[in-house]
Amino acid sequence: MLSYVGYLKVLARIQEEINVSPEETLKKALSLQRKVLRRVSVEQPEQLVQQAAVASWLFCALARIRPHLEEAILCYTEALHHTPADANISLEMAQLYLKHNKLDQCRDHCEAAVTSQPNHPDATMLLGDVLFRQAKHEEAVKVYADLARHLPDNFRVMAKFVELLRRVGKLEDIVPFFRVCERFSCKAPYDAGYNYCRGLYLWHRNQVTDALMHLNKSRQDSEWGEKALDLMVQICLNPDKETFAGQMFQPSTEDEGSAPSDGPAESKGDEGTQVGLTTAQSLLKELCPRSKAGVQRGHLLFNLLRLHTKEEPLVQSAATAFSDMMAGKSDRESVSALLGLSQAFMLQNQAPRLEPAASRVEWAREWRTWAGQLLLTDMYIKSGKYDIATKLAKHCLIHNKSCWKALEYLGYIYESEHSYRDAAVYYAEAWRYSYRVNPTIGYRLAFNYLKYKNYTEAIDVCHKVLEEHPDFPQIETDILNRAQVSLRP
Repeated sequence: MLSYVGYLKVLARIQEEINVSPEETLKKALSLQRKVLRRVSVEQPEQLVQQAAVASWLFCALARIRPHLEEAILCYTEALHHTPADANISLEMAQLYLKHNKLDQCRDHCEAAVTSQPNHPDATMLLGDVLFRQAKHEEAVKVYADLARHLPDNFRVMAKFVELLRRVGKLEDIVPFFRVCERFSCKAPYDAGYNYCRGLYLWHRNQVTDALMHLNKSRQDSEWGEKALDLMVQICLNPDKETFAGQMFQPSTEDEGSAPSDGPAESKGDEGTQVGLTTAQSLLKELCPRSKAGVQRGHLLFNLLRLHTKEEPLVQSAATAFSDMMAGKSDRESVSALLGLSQAFMLQNQAPRLEPAASRVEWAREWRTWAGQLLLTDMYIKSGKYDIATKLAKHCLIHNKSCWKALEYLGYIYESEHSYRDAAVYYAEAWRYSYRVNPTIGYRLAFNYLKYKNYTEAIDVCHKVLEEHPDFPQIETDILNRAQVSLRP
């Protein structure tokens, strides 16, 4: 009987691999396993724990294929009855509750998992994510910080911690943890996971060259190579983190006396874009996904590359591919395809089709969601619907306080309404969170300081821009000289 249950377990795994429902097989195995437990409890009590674990596994497998939350939870509860100290069962229940957006129950089961197994990486990270979604940012950071201190060489934890700190606007707080990791292991700077995390951090700091250098050290690794190549392709396609396919801040949209759409060396833009596309294409050829999700992600990146060429036939092909990718996919899988389709609509001058598509990404919390909402914000600003644009931009900031593009849009809205003091507040935040690499934001900040007669701050910003971008003389003639004259008695 024991062997037969084992055979049924193997059969259930095979059926799952070939997309055949293993439900009947699992039910049959459970029926037999109940008999096994009754006999073992009397005849071989020393085997009871082992056989209870088998029953627990079968209940968990059955829970994963249950279509309804209540049925799945009932199966997981039975599994916990057999192995009450198994943290992974509590974790699976938490993940299921999260999928159904039941955050309180998710948090309870995360805490149960962590109680059963302190510093369980996946359960602790999920607990931190849930706390963040409940707007308990300080608690979320503390959960991740404690875990990172306990597991300084766990780079999955570090990578997620980098993302969390960026979202709460405290990216620089990760630096001490890099130092702790380096002290923990002298080999850390050569580890692919460490270099991925370092590259991710530098990318969020807008240090593109340094980010690519670190990611390049990870791209051949079996564990981190796929992630590194993915991020490198994204960087090559959009190194300046602009709202791709957006229409704001283009030369035709600028008002007289306002900031230019691009900073210095604008003439090199086309050449740089072509180099980025060529590099991204080469990197995509290296991508060798090892999972179904990886294959889908590679297909998505390939079509994003098509989109970024802005060539009409390729854009249309990408749009068709994105539509196909959305069919039958889960919410999480379709977010990126929705964004790509929305960008294709904008490139094809079909803005009216953007809203019903891009607005569907509002419920997700990945960076692609912010990109989708920023694209909508761009569209509404372009059409003069500032109230809706303001709401969308502020919604981005709820989930990512360091989203400097949303801050820039808000600054532009207030500037357009001649509320220069409020505009300066948002531009100052955008300038800070973009790490002052974009001279156009610096120009707009100085311009708004000038407009509400804060000449000292205007001069200070002008000097900082010229220090980093000496080939941007427009800020000197338009703002610096005027501010200096206004300060003279």
